Amino acid sequence: MVRGTFFASTVALTGALMLAAAGPAAADTRLSVGPARIATPGDPASPLNVEITYACDPGQANRLEVKAENGNLDGEVRRGWADVVCDGEPGTTTVSVESFARVGDAVDGGLFLEDAYREGQKIELTVELIKFAPGQNEVVDSVMRYAIVQ
Repeated sequence: MVRGTFFASTVALTGALMLAAAGPAAADTRLSVGPARIATPGDPASPLNVEITYACDPGQANRLEVKAENGNLDGEVRRGWADVVCDGEPGTTTVSVESFARVGDAVDGGLFLEDAYREGQKIELTVELIKFAPGQNEVVDSVMRYAIVQ
């Protein structure tokens, strides 16, 4: 009888500990990466505008960050961000990510054109939904996608 009680108590305690370790269920967030367009086609220094659709619970996050990585530049990245409002409803915003072209670096009188965004270029985008506070950031959700620059 004691042995059965001990076993039942152990199972109940283990279950309670597993529940406590798992913590609360993750809040519902959604991130979707839309078109990535060159802001001013033909301008090597033009940023890339990335359309993001998001949804998150009230107060859960307040910033979207987009990181673009150009495979031609050995992992060099550029970032852009936008402040957002989480209210439980879907929202859409456009985040501008600066160009990889280095303004002022002359090559035959122009910019390093291979570093600029080009139509048809495949680029890696990482989008993060962030709870941003001075001195402390918490990534709430993230998604990585390859996009074709339009």
